[in-house]
Amino acid sequence: MAYHWWFASFEAERLFELFADPSGPAVVRMVALAPELQTRLVDPPTAVRVVQTFLASGLSYDDLSLREATAADDLVPEIFSPRGFGAELLVEPLSPAGIPQTLVRELVTRLPSASALKSLISGRRAGQDQPSACAYVVLEPAEVALLIHEVEAALAVWLPWESEGGPQMTRDLLLAPLRDSVGAWVFGQLV
Repeated sequence: MAYHWWFASFEAERLFELFADPSGPAVVRMVALAPELQTRLVDPPTAVRVVQTFLASGLSYDDLSLREATAADDLVPEIFSPRGFGAELLVEPLSPAGIPQTLVRELVTRLPSASALKSLISGRRAGQDQPSACAYVVLEPAEVALLIHEVEAALAVWLPWESEGGPQMTRDLLLAPLRDSVGAWVFGQLV
């Protein structure tokens, strides 16, 4: 199965405003949208606490157990979806076609020192520095700029490409959308 990274810009201030109140309507709505979280955690009160803690802290994993953090990973794509809070967060798709994960791996091979690119192999949890297998990323504007720089540097490396059309696909499916979002927060999801 082929996986692709899909990217969208969003309004970070709105995200923090929406979830500032742990018992507010946005958190209550999120609990209702995430019944699988209750199944994964078994205990509905724990699921509610995880949603409240995670969202009110600005998507921080600090006070979550490993099991709770894994369950919280499922919340993030839901937050940015049309069913979730996409409209409220002014989510704007940047890359409808997405960039193949295999091409991201090739870019990392071309530039092993990359840090932002490495987070696109399997994801990186919000507020974390190290990649994790969560299948999403939340990039601050400075990280978007770093990712653009790393993609440009990987494109400039003189090595043969394994992917047919790799350079052009990279420019069209990753670099152009990122350049369109300079100065914005970006959510990326591996789908």
